[in-house]
Amino acid sequence: MIPRKIHQIWIQFDPDNYKQISDNEKFKIQNERTIKFCEKNNIQYTLHTDESCNELISSKYPEHYNFYNNLRYPTQRCDFLRYLIIYEYGGLYLDMDVSPLRDLSEVWESKNFLVRWNTSPNMPYTAVIGGEKNSSFFRQVIEHFYESYEQKKDMDYYKKWKGKFVYQTSAHYMVKRVITKQQQKIKLWDVMYIDKKKLQVVCENPMFLDYNANSWNVKSEWKGLSEQKSNQNKIED
Repeated sequence: MIPRKIHQIWIQFDPDNYKQISDNEKFKIQNERTIKFCEKNNIQYTLHTDESCNELISSKYPEHYNFYNNLRYPTQRCDFLRYLIIYEYGGLYLDMDVSPLRDLSEVWESKNFLVRWNTSPNMPYTAVIGGEKNSSFFRQVIEHFYESYEQKKDMDYYKKWKGKFVYQTSAHYMVKRVITKQQQKIKLWDVMYIDKKKLQVVCENPMFLDYNANSWNVKSEWKGLSEQKSNQNKIED
């Protein structure tokens, strides 16, 4: 079973331009909601920073230290950390622009927890991932991260296309390949509210609200979502 822990990561992408969570309104609002949710529901919350992440790798996983620090993009370091944190501690990882909406009992009762990309039922969405401590699945994810990165890092195509390089080596396409290799089928949960074009719930009973980076008006959309009527879901601001 997945332990009752929620992890988030806040590392600096630009060492010359230090950022606080409060510098991004969406991150600040979502982070406060997640912390409040954890306090209310007896869930251990941990914010992993540059200092704690470097300590984790250098003290417990020194074999990963050079690989981690030489990754081409900061977002790939963040991807690597989320898989390593789940493997080391167990629990549920959420991106900074994601917050829980309702009871997570189904998560804690699972062995691994992966959600689906809203436009594709077979594509994992790595903004929310969960697993047991020492999960064999996340060990395989870390191993394939290495394989994908080393295979593609010197290819001219991926030097040109940053997004595709990230997706293929550290994010959802990479994780999908690990899922495909599994002997048993791994469920991708349809529990995300992430339709930023239509601004509507895209599943019947959403478990997480995701502002999906950069283009949403947080306050008005939260009000609109709160007004959605559902017998199964009560949302609190």
